[in-house]
Order: sequence, then C-alpha cells, then structure tokens
Amino acid sequence: MSLGLKLEATPESNEVNKAEETTVVLKPTEVSEIEKGLSQLTPEEENEVRALVSQINIHDITAIGRFGESAQKEANKYSDKVLASVRNKDLGAVGEILKDLVKDLKGFDLTEKKKGFFGIFQNGKNFIADLKIKYDTAADSIQHIADELQAHQLKLYADSEMLDKLFDSTGAYFRQLMGYCMAGKLKLEEVKNGELLELREKAKASGEQLDAQAVNDLLQQIDRFEKRLMDIELTRTVCLQMLPQIRLVQNNDMVLAEKIQSTVSNALPLWKNQMVIFLATEDAAKALEATKAVGDFTNTLLRENADRLEMTTVDIAKEAERGIVDIETLQYTHEKLLNTIDSIDNIQREGKAKRVEASAKLAELEESLKAKLLETKE
Repeated sequence: MSLGLKLEATPESNEVNKAEETTVVLKPTEVSEIEKGLSQLTPEEENEVRALVSQINIHDITAIGRFGESAQKEANKYSDKVLASVRNKDLGAVGEILKDLVKDLKGFDLTEKKKGFFGIFQNGKNFIADLKIKYDTAADSIQHIADELQAHQLKLYADSEMLDKLFDSTGAYFRQLMGYCMAGKLKLEEVKNGELLELREKAKASGEQLDAQAVNDLLQQIDRFEKRLMDIELTRTVCLQMLPQIRLVQNNDMVLAEKIQSTVSNALPLWKNQMVIFLATEDAAKALEATKAVGDFTNTLLRENADRLEMTTVDIAKEAERGIVDIETLQYTHEKLLNTIDSIDNIQREGKAKRVEASAKLAELEESLKAKLLETKE
C-alpha cells in the first residue's frame, strides 16, 4: 500500500537534492520514538518514507512551508464534509414524524356508543361506518408518514455509505500524514547528526562569522521545519479523532434507520392487522349485542304479559263467582231496613203521644180562654 508521499513542487526543489536515499543514524535516546512510528508502517510504506527523506531540502524555505500541504488540505476538506453531514442531518424531522404517527394511532374513540335497547339499532351501523372512515383516513395518513420515514431511511443508508468512504479516506490521510511526520523526523535527525555537527565543528575551528551565521541559519531552518512538523502532527491528531467521530455518527444513523425499519415493518402492519380484527369482531359484537337486547326485551314482554294475564284472569274468575247482590249487602240492607222500621215506629209513637198531649193542652187552653172571657163580661 502506497502512502502517496510527495514534495510540493517549487522552482528550487525540482533541481536540488537529487541524491540517493540515505541511511539516517539516530541517537540512542531517540531511536525508540521514531522506530515505534516506523513499526506502524508496512515495508512498502517505510521504503516510501525513507525515499522521501532524501528529497527534503532543509534549506528550501518554500519547500519547508509546503511540506505535507496537499495531505493537510485533503484531510481538512474531509473534515468539512463530516461537519456538513452532521450539521445538515435533520434528525428532529424524524422525531416529529414519529410523533405524528403516534397521534394518528391514538386518534380513535371506540367508546362513543348510545346506551339502551333502541340506541343499539340507531347507532350501531353509524358507529361502524364512522370507525371505518376514521380508519381509512388514519391509514392514508400513516401510509404517508411511512413513506416519509422510508425516505429518511434511504437517506440514512446513503449517509452511512458516504461515512464508510469518509472513514477509509480519513484513515488513508492519517497514515499519509504519519508518513510525512516520520520522514520529517528522520530528516531532522539526519541534519542534526550530520550537517549541523559539521557546521558547528567548522565554525568552531575557523572562528569565522560566516561559518557561525551558517550554523545559525541552519538552526532557524530546523526550527521552522520542526514547527511545520508540529502543524502536520496536529492535523494527524485531528484525523485520528475524526475516525471514532465518523463511526459514532454512522452508528447513530444506523440505529435510527433500524428503528424506522422496525416501525414500518412491524408496528404499522401490526396496528393495521389489529384494526382489521377489531372491525371484523365489532360487527359480530354488535350483532350479538342486538340479539341479546332482543332476547332481553322479549323476555321482559313475556314476563309482563304473564303477570297481567294472571291478574286479569283471577279478577274475572272472582267476579264470575259473585252473585248479582252479595249476601253481605242483603244483610246490610236488612239491618238498615229493620232499623228504619224501628225508627219510624218510635217516631210514630212519640208523635201520637205528643198529639195526645197537645190535644189536652189545647183543651186546657181553650177552657182557660173561655173562663177569661166570662170574667170580663161580669
């Protein structure tokens, strides 16, 4: 696998430093860090890194400034893609769709029924018809929601595929940046252990200002190159952090896509099946309820008619056994008649006695009046 390492083209770097690949001698204290980095590369990648070392011109300011630039730009470009993918993902829309779905599923009132015998016949048919209308309306709405969910699901699958490619590209750029870092560190050790030591010895031996300036110039270039390597290290770290971030975003997409799949494949068909079963059993339930009501009503009528028949028949039988005049009535009238005769007899006797008494009284009055009259004439 090739890392694709290359130096950025500059007018100077095209002609300078075309020497064969060099073997870098490292200080014992620094071997572990660089060798640890090289151990993470394949043999082909390591050869590519060591070949790049010989092409680096530590004295070319422009080349140092653009070292690893193309890999950094590509890595940053893919970083922007990740950010755009996260920023543009409208997961809230899916949540609102699911809320609408739950609202539609709850939009049924199966308890609005008239009570009583005649209410069953008056409202039963309308209740089923209304329920079927509600079901058809909700089914259309739910199908529309299901279509929207599946559209989001397809977008999530597409995003997941894009994130897979992004993960692979980021990993490749991470290894490429690591190759640039390894090559830069090897070049620094080569210069520090070689050219810098030679210039220091030369300046120390000659005491010339120009030789001392050459040492200082090289140190400045080394410092610039170390800063440049630090920039590449930072970009490499960003790529390293992006890898788990990409997987987290991808995992969130797949979890939501699986949730949508479960909703569309399981929840909606299950709800529709249950509604079909309800509608089918509701017809039978209404028929059973009506039959029971008819039976109850018939039994009530039979009981009431039996009670009325019994009462009427007994009354007629009793009346049939009665005479035209009850003995009790005759006895009552007989006693009243006897009382009446006794009362008349008593009254007549009393009247007779009073008449006798009145006659005597009248005679006495008459005699008294005569006597009075005679007394007046004398």
